[in-house]
Amino acid sequence: MIFAEGEKRFLTPCDRPTFLPFIDEAQKLSEFYDCKASLFDRSDRSLEEIFWFLNRVALVCHRASETRLARRLCCQELKLSSSLYSATTRDWPLKLSLQPWINLARLDFSAGHLDTAVFRLRKLQWWSEGICSFKLGRIEVPSEWIDRMEQIEPGLRAFLENATTVEMLWFLAKSNRWDRVVSLVELLPEKLSKLSVAQEAYVLGLTETAGIQRGLNRAIKKVNEETGWGRLVFAVRTAQLLQKKADPSTGIYVLGLIEAVFETLHGSLSAEQVKILLQVARLALETKLSSELIERFNVELLNLCLNTKDVLVVAEAREFFLRCTDVDKSAVNKLCEGWRANTEAVGSNIVLEQLLHRARECVNLVKLPLDS
Repeated sequence: MIFAEGEKRFLTPCDRPTFLPFIDEAQKLSEFYDCKASLFDRSDRSLEEIFWFLNRVALVCHRASETRLARRLCCQELKLSSSLYSATTRDWPLKLSLQPWINLARLDFSAGHLDTAVFRLRKLQWWSEGICSFKLGRIEVPSEWIDRMEQIEPGLRAFLENATTVEMLWFLAKSNRWDRVVSLVELLPEKLSKLSVAQEAYVLGLTETAGIQRGLNRAIKKVNEETGWGRLVFAVRTAQLLQKKADPSTGIYVLGLIEAVFETLHGSLSAEQVKILLQVARLALETKLSSELIERFNVELLNLCLNTKDVLVVAEAREFFLRCTDVDKSAVNKLCEGWRANTEAVGSNIVLEQLLHRARECVNLVKLPLDS
């Protein structure tokens, strides 16, 4: 069997590593390749590591707006996977094809092809539900394979269900297709409990037109059920839904939320946690709250943002703190300078070309075809 025991399980959004600035990410990928290249042409080579490397390179290309390079790498990954298929034994590392397939849907959406992106995800979703087969390159993947794959990779079906649902909602919401969002959300109640905390809270945020009160009731219920950061995620979502509903108690709720989370501002926080705290600060700003507590909260939050390497968090923090009047402008300027330096560095094609060259070398070492 090609599938090796002990391979990593599918990651939830909360488990995934945070984004690094482009140059840092490129450097780490280059170092990874330099350390692992000698292993790729051995019999014990790790297909998992090879595809992980190619996925990360494609991600860097996409984030640097080099979408042609990103799409090309994703398509090559599917070709590599197809070349490993054995018609005799039907041994095939199918799971390696799933991430590039989802990434292609994201690239379709980025190129303005909403229906193509959604249909690509629909095909994968229908297959995961055992409804029909779908064609992946030259291979027709039978619908009954999902049961076999679930035995080999426990959690695969849930991963596909979550990923396709959340990605489709994201595409539709970003396209202002709220009619289709509502139709999809109305089918979700029985699935919500299977989603991760972050995903379920996101879905609740899309209840703006599907019934704010229904989403609010569920968010409040989840606040009472969750613990730790999961509790905070739903508390923030509750405040956002109260704000959308123009509830007069929003201000008091947000102040209480800031008091409750103030102690979390110390120590090492993940980029995802900093993003949640930014949402709290934005709520206070949009609710027009003003107090010494909020000023202290914003100062501490700014310091956290200055120390994060997540380029998306820095961009979000920059947008927020430029609107604030109660923080040190020199610190905000420092945040903006770091953001500009990072975006300017991304403009260099040298890093991308180096990564693409390493990807080519990687594929050549495993003796699999890669188009020029």
